[in-house]
Amino acid sequence: MERLFESENLVIKVRAQSDKSRWVVTFDNYGIGHGFERLGFGEAFFADNGVSALHVMGRREDWYQYPEIKQALAAVREFTKGASRVMTYGSSMGGYAAVRFAEPCAAHIALALSPQYSIDPRRAPFEKRWLSDSRRIEFLREIDGPITSETRTIIAYDPRTDDRRHVELIKGDIDIEEIPAPFTGHPVTTFLSEIGLLKSMVISSLDGTIDAKECRKLIRRSRSNSSIYYASLAEFSKDRNEERAKSLAEHAVSLKPDSPLALLSLTRVLFAGGDVSGAIRASERMVELAGRDYHYLVPLADYLSAEGRHEEALLIAREVLELGDNQKSPHLNAWLGFIASSAGEDEESRHALERAIQLDPSNEKYVQAFRRIHTPATSSFYNRVKMFLRQKRALGRPRTPASSRQS
Repeated sequence: MERLFESENLVIKVRAQSDKSRWVVTFDNYGIGHGFERLGFGEAFFADNGVSALHVMGRREDWYQYPEIKQALAAVREFTKGASRVMTYGSSMGGYAAVRFAEPCAAHIALALSPQYSIDPRRAPFEKRWLSDSRRIEFLREIDGPITSETRTIIAYDPRTDDRRHVELIKGDIDIEEIPAPFTGHPVTTFLSEIGLLKSMVISSLDGTIDAKECRKLIRRSRSNSSIYYASLAEFSKDRNEERAKSLAEHAVSLKPDSPLALLSLTRVLFAGGDVSGAIRASERMVELAGRDYHYLVPLADYLSAEGRHEEALLIAREVLELGDNQKSPHLNAWLGFIASSAGEDEESRHALERAIQLDPSNEKYVQAFRRIHTPATSSFYNRVKMFLRQKRALGRPRTPASSRQS
């Protein structure tokens, strides 16, 4: 496979089709996978539809904060020079890049689905979804600063989520065309695919014929057939009207019985209503349908632990940590520590929480949990962490250079 650009942090993969007059430049979504021996975002879709594409792939979830990104984007600009149409495209983290990098790529249009403006706590203090990453990343002002772009920019998002606040910040810098889709969750990509609108949005954006107003009409017309729409409504309602939430969640599952996402919402509604056994039964079905994907194993373990089935929960938690790169996740290590503690496995709990602190030493919640569970008043490890936190408060939060991060 031809590579247009390659560094320790970045690879740009070339997937040329017979029509080389139009190019889509895609950027990774969060969780797509580490390393470069994988598909880029939308790679199979564009290949199947005969669309030439460049896939900009990062080594991990770094929001493209790499010093060499300017050089990489210049290579894209040079490679696509003379093309009749160039579009940047991405979802979530990839949407962040699609908006910010449209101008450097000389794109005619940017299509961003549920993008962030920034996850730097100094620029988006409300953003709590990727805290471990935001503490780890060294944000580069030339990448993460104010957006400058004259490129036509289309943004689809759920205004009932924090994505609305990101969109407001983006609008403060550049002109955009909005496609709000309430009660569709993050990212909106899954909902658009479910109602059959995603493909036409992508192709019409590339053609330059997309009509944001018409897309909004189609969303309103089609959402009544979407399990994701009803699942999102259910979760919104679960703390307001328990019966309505359960009815909405069950309707979501009836629309798409084999959808792990619909079942996930049902489990959350059941658990919030106190039906832990029902949440476990639905979760077991969900996990089976999802091929034991760890995103669905985590809530099952939580429900089992809540019902007092601690050993079963711990077995699942151990399985989660063995999958992929999860051992490098501070959040999942801390979670294992809590599950292990509930199961009476104090040594395993201690080691898991220590790993979480080592992976994210500026997270004081992990230190507080370690102290609360294991009372390590005389622990040399705990005392080293206390010293680090004192220094951090005195000197400011630590930074990890992008060039030295582990993948």
